Amino acid sequence: YQTKGNMARDWVALLGPVNDFNAVSYYPFLLPEADRAKAWEFLFNTFDGTRKPYAIAETGMAAEKLELTKVGLTIEGNPAAQLEHYRTVLGLARQ
Repeated sequence: YQTKGNMARDWVALLGPVNDFNAVSYYPFLLPEADRAKAWEFLFNTFDGTRKPYAIAETGMAAEKLELTKVGLTIEGNPAAQLEHYRTVLGLARQ
C-alpha cells in the first residue's frame, strides 16, 4: 500500500502477464495503524484484478517495541496487535 504514487500497481501491471501467480509480502507495522485496513483493501483490489492466484508469502507483526538504532527506526508492537494480525491473516486465508 502506498500513499504516494502507484508503484506497486505498476509492477503488477508489468509483471502480471508473465507470472503464473503473485506472491505478496505484507508487514503492517511499517504503516500507521489507520492505514492498515486500506493496505489489505489495496492488495485485494490490485491482485483480484489479475485473475491469477496470489498468496501472502510472508508477513509479520512485532510483539514488542523494536528499536533499530542504526537506521533510526522504531517499530511499535505488542502481543495483542500481533494476535489480531494473525487472526486477520488466517481469517482471510479461510476466505
